[in-house]
Amino acid sequence: MTVYPGCVFTRMNPMKSITTITPEQHAESVIDSLGYDSETVGHYIHGIQRYIMTAGAFNHIISFFRRKGI
Repeated sequence: MTVYPGCVFTRMNPMKSITTITPEQHAESVIDSLGYDSETVGHYIHGIQRYIMTAGAFNHIISFFRRKGI
């Protein structure tokens, strides 16, 4: 299984936000997904974050430029 994690709250990364989870939350989510997928982001919060950063954001950027005629 390949894991693509997002931000995890630790002493090295003390920045707490909506998309930051604890290492325990991440580990538990990854273990729960074993046997279901070959790839995972580990936690649904990171899934939302990845969607926004990839497909969702990309489509909005393209739409913006098309509306502006660029």
